[in-house]
Amino acid sequence: MFKSDYILEYQYPNRRQKHNFTGTKFCPRCKEDKFVEEFTTDTTKEGKKILHGYCRICAKAIIVLRRLNLGLSVKSTSLFCVFKGHKHCTMHENQEEAIMPIDKFTKRWDFYKCQSGVCLECNRKWHKDWKNGWTEEEYKKYLEKERIKNTKLRKENPERSRAYTRKSRAKHKDKHNAKARERMKTDPKYRIDRLMKGGISQDLKRRGLKKSGRKWLTMIPYNKEELLNHLFFAIKPDMRQEDFFNGKLHVGHFPWPRELFRYSSADDIEFQICWGLDNLKLQWGGENMSLMDKLPDGRFARNLTEKERMAIVQPLIDAYLIKQERAEILLACRAY
Repeated sequence: MFKSDYILEYQYPNRRQKHNFTGTKFCPRCKEDKFVEEFTTDTTKEGKKILHGYCRICAKAIIVLRRLNLGLSVKSTSLFCVFKGHKHCTMHENQEEAIMPIDKFTKRWDFYKCQSGVCLECNRKWHKDWKNGWTEEEYKKYLEKERIKNTKLRKENPERSRAYTRKSRAKHKDKHNAKARERMKTDPKYRIDRLMKGGISQDLKRRGLKKSGRKWLTMIPYNKEELLNHLFFAIKPDMRQEDFFNGKLHVGHFPWPRELFRYSSADDIEFQICWGLDNLKLQWGGENMSLMDKLPDGRFARNLTEKERMAIVQPLIDAYLIKQERAEILLACRAY
């Protein structure tokens, strides 16, 4: 199929070619050479058919501008959206440039196949002027309202939400990465979240397991605040908070390394002991890497037999079960 046939069938499927014109023609408004199928035909007084001076899009654009200048109404379905790939911006100051390709318009979140009637440039300017007149309290209320609305839309359309997120991150990859690196150096909750997420995911993957879309906070019985308080409470005198943000301090497993435990899912007791608060500690990066799977008595976990391993792990399991039982009794007494 030639390009001219494609344009005729795709953009104007209901139109029949009633003339024998072939080739291209120059549109003085677009200042481009276009195929003759993109032009309408006029009939002279003598009954001779000729091509219109402007292409179809420009001809409709002239009609739109003429009606707008006269203050007449314009039907969006019949004029603005007749041609695929172009639309009219209702807020553009220069009406001569108001009709532009669809990719220059904002896309409505709740309707992925529908562009709004405002172009990107006008939308940014309108939001900037609009928010400048707000007080801080009004702006916070607006953000909270938008957050609730977007959360509801994400829950109702999870697949579309994931597709939109992937597309946005791919488009603004450098911007997202720069923002993430900056937060890793300033936000302790964000940093510990990324470290724990990557550590647990890598540990499970190494054992042939998967997180299956679960968040790491749902796998363990503590939150980010409790973890940070535990790590910095037991910090050594020569350690500073800046060392944690610079990556000099690692979250290590001490005294029991990860290689000592065997588990098939995040719900196993040995996983809870391995990633429990009592087994996590801030260590210098070099020290943490040198220890690896080394036990407190100098042996290596990878060299232990199953009997020797269980001799170490079984007391830990018993202590964990006793602790859990006491926590349940205490919770029941508080509820009573």
